[in-house]
Amino acid sequence: MIHAGRIALFVNSRPTTSVIVNSFGLSQCIWLHNLKRSCTSQSNQNKPNYPEKTMAEVKAKLRKMMGTPQGYKMLPANRSHLLPLLPKTQEELPVRTPMDSYDTASILLSQSPKLQDKYATVLGSVRIGRLLEDLDLFCVWISLRHINNPKSVNSENTPYTIVTAGVDNVNFTEYRPQALDDLRLSGNVIYAGKTSMEIEATVDTFTRGEWKQYIKAYFVMVARNSTNSGGAFINQLKPSTPEEQEKFKQAEERKKKRQIELSASLLKTPPSPDEQRLAHDKFMKTVDLKDPTLHKRVLPAHASWMDSTKFTNTFSPHPENRNHHNRVFGGFLMRMASELSWVIAFSHGRSRPYLCHISDFSFKTPVPMTAFMKLSGQMVYTELNFAQIVVVCEMFHVHTWERVTTNEFHYTYRFNDEPPEIMPLSYLDTLRLVDGYRHFQGFKALISKTDGKKLERGSPEYYLTF
Repeated sequence: MIHAGRIALFVNSRPTTSVIVNSFGLSQCIWLHNLKRSCTSQSNQNKPNYPEKTMAEVKAKLRKMMGTPQGYKMLPANRSHLLPLLPKTQEELPVRTPMDSYDTASILLSQSPKLQDKYATVLGSVRIGRLLEDLDLFCVWISLRHINNPKSVNSENTPYTIVTAGVDNVNFTEYRPQALDDLRLSGNVIYAGKTSMEIEATVDTFTRGEWKQYIKAYFVMVARNSTNSGGAFINQLKPSTPEEQEKFKQAEERKKKRQIELSASLLKTPPSPDEQRLAHDKFMKTVDLKDPTLHKRVLPAHASWMDSTKFTNTFSPHPENRNHHNRVFGGFLMRMASELSWVIAFSHGRSRPYLCHISDFSFKTPVPMTAFMKLSGQMVYTELNFAQIVVVCEMFHVHTWERVTTNEFHYTYRFNDEPPEIMPLSYLDTLRLVDGYRHFQGFKALISKTDGKKLERGSPEYYLTF
């Protein structure tokens, strides 16, 4: 028999899902979640304002526009006949506004057991990796909505190929969706150059009778020609309202910031004096005071060697992981990397982790379907009850066995308790520590800029609000 007090606790609040699962099991957790939804709907008359289309419909429309129907094909369709439909200059295209590309799409988890199986974690929450995968595809859709090409208005297939160049600052709020919560994706182009554009994309969860924002991210998309062999001009963007102008300005600032950070990379410049002091302090903590020597290292209490936190995952992509131009889908790599980072965080943080932030990253090179993929990740820096985790994605060419790095992802996780302090053993580990420190400083600066708050020891609850 289930205790009535626990039912009331679950209905009136949102306790940690793991507590519910440990007390009752997953099936009872789902039953209680249904009860909570029923009680909430009776007490709150607000109805969800669902988008007119679902993500499944968006995917179907993209397949039609790209001329890539479902089903296995040994070779991608020839799209060279669409090349004459592309503009020769940007001036041939009409100017667009940010609202021209705005759209929404829903993922109705409450109505589809099949989707629940696809999106649910074992604890009954929604898989973040699945949402990142959907956001990437949704931004392709938004990009094509921005493009208005008079030459191709009568063509069933678009002459454009849209690729993801990078993602800037993926942020997460406290409203973490559960396996039966409906989801809404929305976004629009907020900045456009000649061939590239930045999209502001969000994921909302319908909880307690209203939509709450869960994810906000900025995707940098690039327009290529029909055969993906060169760039293609897109429409200029003209922001009209003060809010649109401010977002346009912020996108320009993010672009400049990415360029500055690239020039200040540890591969180009040495660590700063503060970073050198950090590295030296870490080293001194590992010196045996009873036998002080440079050749002997000891691990302090509540600490881990950085190398001991490493996890890897090697796999071969399959046709279901491809994009519309027969390369490995970037959203798939984002999902695989984020799920590996969570395993690392859980294993070495020694408590359940909560993803707060993903730093900006880029897709350095397209990945052919014939390549083998290797993901390598480790915890590189800890501060207070937060940890930085880096996951590096590499591909192996099956004919030459050349190894090429395609992505580097940086994740910020929060824990209820302070995780073990990370200690470097080698100079390479020290550089990784410094790089993790830099990314965490960027996270703290974002918090200060957005909320005017400062991270302090002993404050386990923190989320970004936007």
